[in-house]
Amino acid sequence: MGIYLVDYENVHCDGLTGIAELSKHDSVVIFYSTSAYTIDINVLVNTKAKIKFIKAECGTANALDFQLVTFLCRNAKKSKKYYVVSGDRGFMPAINMLHEYDITVDEIPCIRAAIEKNKEEKKEADDTDNIIQIDLAQNDNTSKGIGSYYENKVAENDPVTEIGVIIMNKLGVYPAQDMMDMVIKGLKTTYSKAEFYLYCTQNMGPAAGQTFYSKLKKVYPEMVQLSYLVS
Repeated sequence: MGIYLVDYENVHCDGLTGIAELSKHDSVVIFYSTSAYTIDINVLVNTKAKIKFIKAECGTANALDFQLVTFLCRNAKKSKKYYVVSGDRGFMPAINMLHEYDITVDEIPCIRAAIEKNKEEKKEADDTDNIIQIDLAQNDNTSKGIGSYYENKVAENDPVTEIGVIIMNKLGVYPAQDMMDMVIKGLKTTYSKAEFYLYCTQNMGPAAGQTFYSKLKKVYPEMVQLSYLVS
């Protein structure tokens, strides 16, 4: 289920492209103003999605944008996925802040862009095991089982292995060396959960990165502290 918040002043009818492909579980909230209030009814009649119109109060610069963000923040739930349909990059600071609170929000130029993105993410999710994989070389170093081997490494106060064990406890597998290198670099170069989220999706792909982040977001502060000890 997706909730689409349309900045109609910015995208007009072009932003509604793909609305006919939505299901009854989707919702589209169209923010409009006296500057942009004419909508071709034919665009809306063929969709199964729930439609809501909100007329923005004008009188100040970016009035509609502020009202859209207020609506989003007021109604956002962690269990749902939101899309801001706009070409105005001014929404990004608010979107990044919402990521800090584990709210899933993306900005897209039109509804179809989200549909295509979701298809691509599903495909990438099927390939996640190719990105997050067991380090077989290290696992083969012990015949006593993966747990005892890494517990001994942690006992040696190796921060890299401690981070690896944290990941293993969340994912069920110990990450391969190239994955560990990438994660540690991300921990050292990001300064918030939102930045780490973006780092993961940029380096692992949207689907795998989001899956990886969602499983590790609660232990992000702990991993950051350990990364400071990695030379």
